[in-house]
Amino acid sequence: MTDAKEKLQKFIKKYYQKEERNIEQIKQRIKKEKEERQLIDRASYHLFQIQKEIKEIIAKNYTDLALEEKDIILEEPPLFIKSELCFGCFSMAKKLKKAPVLISEEVANFINASSEKQFIAEAKSEGPYVNLNLKPEVYGRALNQIISLGERYGENNLNAGKVILIDYSSPNIAKPIGLNHLPSTIIGQVLGNLYYETGASVIRHNYLGDWGTNFGALLWAYFHWGDDKKIQENPVVELKNLYVRFFEEAAQNETMLNEARELFNQLENGDEKLLKLWKKFRDLSIKDFKKVYKRLGIEFDCYLGESYFLNQTEAVIDEAIQKGIAKTNAENQLVVIDSLVGLPSFLLRKEDGSTLYLSRDLAALKVRFELFDLDWLLYVVGSEQSLHFQQLFALAEAMGYLNEKRKAKHIPFGLILIEGKKMATRKGSLIEMDELIAEAIERAKELIVKKDPQINERDIKKISEQIGLGAVIYNSLKQSRLQNINFDWEKVLNFEAASAPYLQYSCVRIKSILRRIAQSRDLKIDPDQLMNITFADKTEFEILKKLMLFPAVIINAQEDDAPHLLCTYLEELAQLFNRFYDNVSVIKTTDENLKNSRVLLIKATLQVLEKGLGLLNIEVPNKM
Repeated sequence: MTDAKEKLQKFIKKYYQKEERNIEQIKQRIKKEKEERQLIDRASYHLFQIQKEIKEIIAKNYTDLALEEKDIILEEPPLFIKSELCFGCFSMAKKLKKAPVLISEEVANFINASSEKQFIAEAKSEGPYVNLNLKPEVYGRALNQIISLGERYGENNLNAGKVILIDYSSPNIAKPIGLNHLPSTIIGQVLGNLYYETGASVIRHNYLGDWGTNFGALLWAYFHWGDDKKIQENPVVELKNLYVRFFEEAAQNETMLNEARELFNQLENGDEKLLKLWKKFRDLSIKDFKKVYKRLGIEFDCYLGESYFLNQTEAVIDEAIQKGIAKTNAENQLVVIDSLVGLPSFLLRKEDGSTLYLSRDLAALKVRFELFDLDWLLYVVGSEQSLHFQQLFALAEAMGYLNEKRKAKHIPFGLILIEGKKMATRKGSLIEMDELIAEAIERAKELIVKKDPQINERDIKKISEQIGLGAVIYNSLKQSRLQNINFDWEKVLNFEAASAPYLQYSCVRIKSILRRIAQSRDLKIDPDQLMNITFADKTEFEILKKLMLFPAVIINAQEDDAPHLLCTYLEELAQLFNRFYDNVSVIKTTDENLKNSRVLLIKATLQVLEKGLGLLNIEVPNKM
């Protein structure tokens, strides 16, 4: 190792001393969670008990059939089907080598003939599907469970004991967090919530882009145009302006690009002056980033950037060479990977000896698995980086860093477009997150005042933040993450359709009903009431059935890394409640038992809506 490289390693090691202490705290927290956290067994939920009952009946009649969980997926039938739940027989038919229609007829007969049913009242075959109606008392027991578990309802032990690190947001230092970072930031945060809800220990890692040739461009711009006073006052904005100006002028000046590359090479060789500037720009950037994250209700466990793994990068490059996976060039320091089947050749080190994003990412993957004894490493990064992750994972497998026990996954997402166009920092077309949040809050404020001109200033501030931030977050989650998002304020802040304000307003409606009832009666829940549920409106059964599905929705959203499934569920639940609200007055219900049942039902609905929105990192106002 050269003296220059040693100098760099010593600097990096000293700089990250505080983070090293934080790493130890993360390890202790995970150890404690594994030992002490008490999780709810997912098998205890009524939906899974019904599934188990069906499996046991089928197993008794198809003795040679090896049933798996995926063979019986309970879901809601289409509206025109007069039943409460259904499941398809396609998987079983394939295993039994019979037509799905025949299987559904046989299975329905098996269920109806069983004398051991605790949940199912009736089964009926309809094409390849088995439609189910439940015993009336099941609904009372389900409501009892929801109310009893409170905010823990939906929690389960699917990933108990597993450690998951999620790599998300990952802005570049010296550049503002922009709208382009929103999908990764929000999707990553929500996936962390979902994995934790399913029993995993979650490490939230902001893998900062704090190293690379672009930093050479920033250093060049700083030496030629930088103003320390302006940078100190408004660091990220000023540094961004320098960066943009550099690439505007470098487009006509190849010399600038060459000089910038040389500056980065000097940085990698441990130049003390450049390293001090790097530290200054990094520290200022993180301080600015944290302000934005705080507004979004996001905290990271660690901010280990690319720089943290520099000391291990050369080691993994050498290891790749020793294992014959990488090839070196005799004339310079170039290191090439060209032996991975199905992938084009790529570099691990440039001719001048500087490392690349891929080589640093390889080191980061290896070290993070070793540091935290991970089961999974998830990368929430845009679809544009798909080839990068194919190369990274293939190389990591060849090196032995990934295997059956140590897994990694790229979770891609589409672009956020403004008027159909992609944003770019180099061109100065980036919309900053601070600007976006401020505009969302201001627009929310205008809508709130329009709805209620008498609202006081204190309430306006808090509610407009809850609605504005909720709207921005939800817009990043409500559709499949692989689709591009065209940012449209009219849709983002819609109180009447698929939006956060619509869901928040539904919660506020329920809170209002419960407050009015509480003024005239005790809302204390009598256990006997829960076993004597009475409903008169069809929508009431539909709501409770929807509530029973909530634990499965959480599991599906986590397993598919698909927050939009939770969004869709919450929208459907809110729509059911609002239909109920339009047709039924809980307050004016005269039958006491029916009124009690309805109070408990809307209380459970509020509980699930708030829980679901909380998993989406969205707050619910007390009034709107």
